[in-house]
Amino acid sequence: MEERLRIKLIVDRNAVKRHIFLPSNIEVWTVVGDECDYLVNEKPLFCTCKDFYYLCLIKKRKRMCYHLKALSLAKRKGKYTTYYFNDEELNLFIKLIFSNLK
Repeated sequence: MEERLRIKLIVDRNAVKRHIFLPSNIEVWTVVGDECDYLVNEKPLFCTCKDFYYLCLIKKRKRMCYHLKALSLAKRKGKYTTYYFNDEELNLFIKLIFSNLK
């Protein structure tokens, strides 16, 4: 599938999620992928997908994977879902994200 179409589909199906932990207001962004949910961040640039790992960390290229491009588009369009959690849930949340990576 063409990358632009894939990015549009991610945004259109509301697969970009913003998780806010209170009272600290820590924001964690995820993108629901085909295999699992990916942790994404724009600054510093980071995604837990294999493409990001390969392109940016192994090949040393400053390219964004399509999950990061979907995050950027969703933020511009205001097309994401926000969830609120307590700060006490942050560690478990991060553990779950990383435990589901394939």
